[in-house]
Amino acid sequence: MGAVEQMILTFPSEVAATVRALRALVREMVPDATEKAQPAWRTINFDHHGGLIALGGHAKWATIGFMRGVELADPEKRLQGTGKTMRNIRVDPAVPIPRAYLVRLIGEAAALNEREGPPPGVGRAWGGARTSRKKP
Repeated sequence: MGAVEQMILTFPSEVAATVRALRALVREMVPDATEKAQPAWRTINFDHHGGLIALGGHAKWATIGFMRGVELADPEKRLQGTGKTMRNIRVDPAVPIPRAYLVRLIGEAAALNEREGPPPGVGRAWGGARTSRKKP
């Protein structure tokens, strides 16, 4: 069993199931993304041309965090957070995952990284040095 699955097993069972579903969705949408467990933060971090997504497990919910969340179109105002770049969506295990909405956000986030390079200030969580945005 790998480090990611070992970490997922530490989450409450209903949260673990939600994290697994979110993980499968990210892997489906961005099959060449690499993933790494970050036990200190209790997250699974995905890298695709730089930091892309972090999945987290909490006592009663899961989160999907987008490293470039402030740059994503969010017409339903589901993205939360106040940081410079990252935004997340809290996913309640008792409610169906908003698949269509997440598919759009994941695709947009991956395309941004492909076009712009790594998000500014993201890198250490993925084992790399801090990065800055590519200049045009």
